[in-house]
Amino acid sequence: PEYEVAPGMIISSKHRIGREITGEALQVTSQLYDVRPEWVPGFFANESGGIFWGGCALSDPASNLTLFIIRKAFQKKQRILVYNRRELMAHELCHVARSRLNDPEFEEHFAYMTAGSALRRFMGNCFRAELDAFIFIVPVFILLAIQLLNAFMGLRIPEYPFWLLALAGPMYLIIRNMLTRRTFLRAEENLRQGGISKPRAVLFRCTREEIREIAASNPVEVITYLYKKAETELRFRLICKKYISDMI
Repeated sequence: PEYEVAPGMIISSKHRIGREITGEALQVTSQLYDVRPEWVPGFFANESGGIFWGGCALSDPASNLTLFIIRKAFQKKQRILVYNRRELMAHELCHVARSRLNDPEFEEHFAYMTAGSALRRFMGNCFRAELDAFIFIVPVFILLAIQLLNAFMGLRIPEYPFWLLALAGPMYLIIRNMLTRRTFLRAEENLRQGGISKPRAVLFRCTREEIREIAASNPVEVITYLYKKAETELRFRLICKKYISDMI
């Protein structure tokens, strides 16, 4: 049987991704964040997402539906256009594993850490929502339109305000991303100096607010902070048992 899991996205049991292929991505997530979401089913889906569509993760808390899908062409190919199959699956598995944490600030940062390219690892978190793409692209098209009007219609519209607008969008996204990275790196360093050998694994299991609190802490206080959180939250009891008890 076939199922339409999203408009135009059709999956079937015969196109389920096998354990051998999924294992490629699980190796990446395990190395980065000490997590292996083997419970997440993956499917090769029809390619209605367009030529540049590689895949996506789907999670619906109401129906407890959680899965990821990638282009059907990846059944036989390791790389398509700019996409690498292992990297793409690891990226989507990161989204699935953190889907319940509701973290728009660090979500793409964690997912793009799976990228082989340093540029993608840095720039990936610039685009967190559809609006960010508009912020980046629309001012550029407005500038182009003004230049065409001036060149072919004989108008004399000043271009410099639109140059500033075209630069402002990308600069906003880059600066926001740099601030997010700085917070993450500060939190990671606090955990590392506090004696935790796998700080990224701990942060992967934290919400945006918790990552900020860890970043605002210091290496002396951060372990106390984790134990205090463990008093009321099961998630932190598990974190402390796995990543702090082992170092005592």
